[in-house]
Amino acid sequence: MKPKKKQSKSTKNIVYFLAVFILPTSVFFPMMSSLAEIPDHAKIDQIVGPNDLSMRRGTQLSPVRRGSLIRKIQDALILSATGRTFAKLEFFDRSNRSLGLQIQADTRNELTTHYYFPCTLNVGYSAIARWLNRATKKTGCVTGIRVQGYGRTNAKLPMTGEIYALEKSGEIEQLQIAQRSRRGFQYYCSVASDSGESWLKISRSSDPCKAPLQECQTSGGSDCKALTLDRWRMGELDITAIVTCENNQPFTARGTGETMEETALELWESARAQGATYCSLRVIEPGDIIVPPEPSNEDTLVQIYNVEPCFEVHVNKGAASARSIQKPQGVFIKKGQKYTYCHQPEANEENNGISAGNSNATNNGTSDRTDFYDHLEPFDNSVESIEVQVFHARERGYQLCNQQQASGGQEGDRRTIQLTATEGIIQINYQMYDVEDRLQVIYEGRNLIDTGFISGRDKISMPFKGNSGQVEVIITGNTEIDTTKWDYTLKCPL
Repeated sequence: MKPKKKQSKSTKNIVYFLAVFILPTSVFFPMMSSLAEIPDHAKIDQIVGPNDLSMRRGTQLSPVRRGSLIRKIQDALILSATGRTFAKLEFFDRSNRSLGLQIQADTRNELTTHYYFPCTLNVGYSAIARWLNRATKKTGCVTGIRVQGYGRTNAKLPMTGEIYALEKSGEIEQLQIAQRSRRGFQYYCSVASDSGESWLKISRSSDPCKAPLQECQTSGGSDCKALTLDRWRMGELDITAIVTCENNQPFTARGTGETMEETALELWESARAQGATYCSLRVIEPGDIIVPPEPSNEDTLVQIYNVEPCFEVHVNKGAASARSIQKPQGVFIKKGQKYTYCHQPEANEENNGISAGNSNATNNGTSDRTDFYDHLEPFDNSVESIEVQVFHARERGYQLCNQQQASGGQEGDRRTIQLTATEGIIQINYQMYDVEDRLQVIYEGRNLIDTGFISGRDKISMPFKGNSGQVEVIITGNTEIDTTKWDYTLKCPL
């Protein structure tokens, strides 16, 4: 931990909030490092639909296939907005043991989705996160997935008087250095041991965890684990630090990208001075939310929708919470509930049709107004979205579209195939060779396709629409000729 700096004039104008809120008792728990840590790497476990995925490492883009690994902070998996593509990630520790966390992202609109390693999502349409039962399983990203809406980054600062003077004096090189600095990032890592003691490091390096992990181990801490690893842009105008500690005790402070290092370190020391333990830092923008799992006797499954300017957080299983600048203590969401959070700076109620939220008063008499709306309500948890259906497909024994589902002979075949939509046009490519066999495609109890007994190669396209995301394909082999053979591939819907 760096020594505490003398408070600057700008820092004095930042108001620190310490709040302990009364929440359901299930959210009062220590963030035990033995049950929580950031992942060492993530693996692309499943791709459904057209593989137009790419990986961005620094400025380089590369193609992605099943089994591709993501290891470095802020490496990005990119799902373009060109089709119905689903990508599922699984997370592991340094020993290649599963951390009981899976994330699935998909695109069904015109917005791109990004997953940033290790625990950040920029959601274009929707994403699913599942944590295995955290009471019995070490879990990754347990301090929460940071969720950003598409295009919400504000990465420009107005030119300060100092930089303006540099420009006027013709000192271009110094100006360029200052501008590059503002385009850079600050990385941070928070670490905790089983004793509850916590450490924080903020650095321009993309590996800020090394120093606090060493400090933890040197101090005799047991089971030292990095709880958060993330970054913020130096050019951000308005960001907030949230230090969350045991028993859901949040400390918050606002600042800019340039002042946030000093702000966050002072906030961290303030928490420590009050005896807080098991602390972790998150730095978020006004429109961000952080979605962590909450203790439950079952797995936690959360689906997050981006419906600009709002997020919807649906809890299909277990329990979760949603933290934001306005609600740093978190809103508890149980199974069968959805939470809507809308952030609209300078929102106009008449133009946007959304009721305004809070106004935060500062100690100098000014008002820092942010209009927002949030709402918690039940939803019909028995009706699964197509995203949830795709997420569970393989564990339910379903095959996936866009793959060769089966081949065989006289014995025939019967299987369920998972689609990527509940309406559209499906195409099946088949090869019956010389001996006649029969192919049927059944959707919601009715035949979409029935070829009768035919031979040869062909493809058939058929529109469909309903509630289910699965079809059943039945191949009836020719019982009279034992040399018969066949194969087929069912394409994902267009």
